[in-house]
Parts: sequence; structure tokens; C-alpha cells
Amino acid sequence: MASNAEDQNKPVTGYPSPAGQVVTGYPRAAPPVNDAYFYPSPPSSPYFAAMVVPNYHPRRRDNSSFFCRLTAAVLFVFFIMAAFFLVFWLVLRPRIPEFRLSSIAVVPLNSTASDLTSTWDLSIVVTNPNTKLQIFYDRLDASVFYGDGFLVSQTEMPPFYQANRNQTLLHARLAVFGDNVDKSALKAISDDRRNGK
Repeated sequence: MASNAEDQNKPVTGYPSPAGQVVTGYPRAAPPVNDAYFYPSPPSSPYFAAMVVPNYHPRRRDNSSFFCRLTAAVLFVFFIMAAFFLVFWLVLRPRIPEFRLSSIAVVPLNSTASDLTSTWDLSIVVTNPNTKLQIFYDRLDASVFYGDGFLVSQTEMPPFYQANRNQTLLHARLAVFGDNVDKSALKAISDDRRNGK
């Protein structure tokens, strides 16, 4: 039989183990030091290291980004202008001026087989309904049409300024002296004159 010291270093094969011998044959583990786990964490392994994934973005074509930027710029300018005109309209509330024929006088209307002679005296009332806008008319034309848009006479009226919430009375004289007119228009004028229209 071997000595007592040699017996203690041998692994135990039976049950119960004698005092002082390690049951598994391995040395006893160190007690835990303020750790949540009993066993210490294993050393890091290069196999399980965090893999670095390259930052991959597919390359866009330069012309598509240019068109996107151009479209965004055009839309931005459009919305800025729309906001400006909306504020302009809300503040000023612009309205179209009103034109009304007050009176008309036709001095002798003479028509022959191919000529027309006549004079029209017109009185026109121009109303500016705007409360904050004043209007300057730099060009006005007065015209006399017959039937389906046949132009009989036309004259240019002088420019004028109109204050806000104002009515202005304009006078215009249009004349035709022996002008050569289309035969069908002259016949229609003569027929209407005979029928009292």
C-alpha cells in the first residue's frame, strides 16, 4: 500500500471520498469576486469578434440627383410665389373694373350699295370697385361691332387715372365716312333699319 500523501493526490474513484480529496479530480475553483455569475467570463475569441460590415450605398447617377434638386428648387420657388400672391390677394382683394354703356346716339346712318356713313356718340361709365387699389388706364379702345363680330368703327380713347371707389364718365365719338363695307353686312344693316331694329 502506498503512503497516505500519495493517496490524497489521486483522483477519487469510489464513494464517499475521503476528506481532503477533490471529488472531480480537478482543483477547486476560486470563489467569486463581486460578480453576477459564479464563473468568470471566458476570454474573447477572435472568431466571435464583432464583424465590421462595410457601409455600402449604391452609387446614384449624378444626373438623377441633379433633376431631383432642380425639381425641388422649382417647387420651392413656386410655393414661395404662391404664398406671396395669396397674401397679396388677401390684403388688397383686387377686383376687375366695371364698364357700362350709359348712352348712345347714332347720327344719320346712311348706307348705299357699298358705302356706309354714320357717327356714334357714346357715354361710358367706368367704376373702380377696389377699396385699396387705384387704376391707371394707359390705353382704351372703343369699338362698334355689328352682327357676328363685324367691326364697323374703332377709336382710341385718352389715358386716365381712376382713384379707388370711384366712377368716371367717358365720352367717345366713332365715325364712319363713306367706308367700303362688305355687301352682306350692308344688306343686313339696311334690312334691320327698315324693320326698325
